[in-house]
Amino acid sequence: MAVAYASNSDRTRQAEVFELLKDGYYRANVNEIKRQLVEDTYVGSDPKALLVGRDAYIEAGGRVDLDLFSDSTTERWIDGDLLNRLVADKLAVAAEALREREGLAEVRVIPATHVSYNDTWDLRPLKGDTPDLTAEQQARLEEIEAEIEAANEAWEDADEDGQAEQANRVEMLEAEYRSIETPAPVLTDEQKASALAYVVIGHDGEPRLHEQLYVAPVEEPEEEDVDIEAGGEDENEEVAAVPGKAAYSQRLSQELAEMKSELLRVHIASDPRFALDLGTFWMVDKATRHYGGEDLATELKADKPWSALTGFQSGTVAAEEWSKIDEALDRSWTEAGDACQRYDAFCDLPDEARAAWLAWAIARTLHAVTAGRKGEALIDHLGTKLDIDVAAWWRPTANNYFDRLSSKAAILAHLEEIGGKELSSRYGASKKHDLATSAEKIFAGSVPIEAELRDAATAWVPDVMRYGQPTTAVDVVPANDQDNLVTGDDLPQAA
Repeated sequence: MAVAYASNSDRTRQAEVFELLKDGYYRANVNEIKRQLVEDTYVGSDPKALLVGRDAYIEAGGRVDLDLFSDSTTERWIDGDLLNRLVADKLAVAAEALREREGLAEVRVIPATHVSYNDTWDLRPLKGDTPDLTAEQQARLEEIEAEIEAANEAWEDADEDGQAEQANRVEMLEAEYRSIETPAPVLTDEQKASALAYVVIGHDGEPRLHEQLYVAPVEEPEEEDVDIEAGGEDENEEVAAVPGKAAYSQRLSQELAEMKSELLRVHIASDPRFALDLGTFWMVDKATRHYGGEDLATELKADKPWSALTGFQSGTVAAEEWSKIDEALDRSWTEAGDACQRYDAFCDLPDEARAAWLAWAIARTLHAVTAGRKGEALIDHLGTKLDIDVAAWWRPTANNYFDRLSSKAAILAHLEEIGGKELSSRYGASKKHDLATSAEKIFAGSVPIEAELRDAATAWVPDVMRYGQPTTAVDVVPANDQDNLVTGDDLPQAA
């Protein structure tokens, strides 16, 4: 690490990096130290360095970090901010010269070797007319084709060095062929007068005009007359835009928005109570609307998880209780107006009302997890911590359980669990549907059986419905598997 810090002779920068990394165990490593030390620095062969020039950089106060093994291309220019300012000045001068020379409406500066998508995504490319090839160009294409063919033949008979030379020649010829075959579009003077261009830095350090031109955006005229009454604004408020408003590029607008939201994140993270109310509002406002949500400026949501059981209604006591919880929520804030007004109205609710919305939002995101799948352990752990008495909330019925089992044997096995062979043998001759109906009544405690058996039956639930104990994955039997259907009194041998 000491050697890594010594890779930069700027002691001030060394101290800054040390302070940045000293408290982070995983970040304090050689590679990260070196990366931080060279951040915002440039080597002498960087296009920005070539554009400004070493003499101009040093004359402006720039420092160069040298060692015994560096040369003019590998030496490191450590005052990155200064270099960037010099680059901006040189590009601005070059952009103005190009604008006047080419007759363009606007020229923007990009201090890089290319124009990114973010800089041009909202611009319309300017398309010119592709000129026809002249007789000389057509003849040259034919010559290039012959030269490429000859070079390929020579490559086969050449040694290793000769093959490399011929390969380079073919590459150059192909590049020339493409440049002639697809000439640059020709723009009229009228098109140029309404064009937007970008100036970038070539890899050789020279300013150059980016090959693609765009239609220059036109500022919308400001409306001088504003209907105060129609807009509902106070007459004393100033509603007209300030003349000479700065025009921002898409990139700059995005960067400013990122920094503004970063500032807000810091303050939200520093106030847990504020964050709790805000997070709850974000989730429940999205959840109570049928569409939209962009006006909330967040990715946080509490949507119900997707389920393959389309239209499924359990009809259980828990489902009825959920409906009661949903109906009891205070929805007065949902009609308050726009997002800002709804948020303020939500914050004005009593603590209990806001807390109820939070619990509702969190609860509805819970996924259903089948036995043996990832997530089952946490489901069981949560149910145990909440001390849920499953038998008091859910009872097996013919419709939701017994009739859905694959065979009579499975139902009889459940009867045997609570009453042994004696109880299961009482119903061994029943058909499957009749057996399912009888089992529903037995496990609901609505048939006259011994008190001990009734207590065991009313407390019984399948293992997959229990919390706090490991379960094994259930074998899923396809609904249309004819081999598993039992008819009449045929009873499969229980495993």
